[in-house]
Amino acid sequence: MPAYQDKSNKTWYCKFYYFDAEGISRQKLKRGFKLKRDAEAWERQFLESVQYQPTMTMERFYEL
Repeated sequence: MPAYQDKSNKTWYCKFYYFDAEGISRQKLKRGFKLKRDAEAWERQFLESVQYQPTMTMERFYEL
């Protein structure tokens, strides 16, 4: 989980790739963190929130 320091204003940012619910690769960039650990924590939280978790079982899908 990379976090980088912006040399011009001494803040941290995270830049990473992830796959959305449709399987398309996307890039995410968020800037302005005062601490490296804040940038890494935001990235972890974002990735947890976009994970696709189907709520319908295959049996229920088949019934439709």
